[in-house]
Amino acid sequence: MKLPERVTIIGLGLMGGSLALALQGSGVRVTGVDLDEGTRTAALATGSVVQVTGVWEEGVAEADLIVLATPVQHILKMVVALSGFKKGGVVIDLGSTKGVIVAAMGGMGAEWEAVGGHPMCGREIAGWTGATADLYEGATFALCRTERTTPKAAEWAEGLVEVVGAERLWLTAERHDFLTGMSSHVPYVAAAALMRAAVGVGDDGVWGMSASGFRDTSRVSGTSPAVMSDILWTNRKAVLAHLAAYEAELGVLRAALAEGDEAGVRAWAEGAAAGYARYRQAVGRPLP
Repeated sequence: MKLPERVTIIGLGLMGGSLALALQGSGVRVTGVDLDEGTRTAALATGSVVQVTGVWEEGVAEADLIVLATPVQHILKMVVALSGFKKGGVVIDLGSTKGVIVAAMGGMGAEWEAVGGHPMCGREIAGWTGATADLYEGATFALCRTERTTPKAAEWAEGLVEVVGAERLWLTAERHDFLTGMSSHVPYVAAAALMRAAVGVGDDGVWGMSASGFRDTSRVSGTSPAVMSDILWTNRKAVLAHLAAYEAELGVLRAALAEGDEAGVRAWAEGAAAGYARYRQAVGRPLP
């Protein structure tokens, strides 16, 4: 496993903060960059970073590897900014959509080496307060080649995935965005729509009558709106396609209920249960 000596993480929120904590004890010297003074102080106190700064130019000056762990639109801005500031280096991002980022990385100068990355994990608690050292353990960590992916960049990316306990999966950016559109982005939309509809009921008694089903289904609706709006916007092609399929399924159920088709309602539910069984078998591990 090959790792760089000096890593700078830009953004010490949930993903970047968890990465810093996971790298603790690996021998890598981590510099943290974050605009929030409280976050910088808290990160430094854990010993997971050797230094912190609110100025990204200072943070990346001596870095071997730069990790972009901010919302997608900011990652795109940082890719452009880095190209005009530092004369080369290795970059990996942790953004949830890959097509736009991989394309932007491909436009960096030839002195740059870059890999697109996306760890498939998270929590509804945003920021440093949600960061945990074990967030990445056992998670799939998607990696996407760019026009600037070199053997060294790929080796460092794979080393990073290994040291945090994740499972690497190389994908094209297009396939990544298509798959995560259904597996990650539409589930957020479903949870958010459920929460908005529950608020729209106009009766706070709904909260007292909620149990594990509502809690589990609505959980990700609490994810940072800034993060999720970036994701939905930058992966809108795949999200729109999957939303059409999702809405079609709701239409099937709505029609069966409206027409008094009890057998149709049962068949719809049985299809969902069969799909869930297939999912459990595919992931090969117990699910809640």
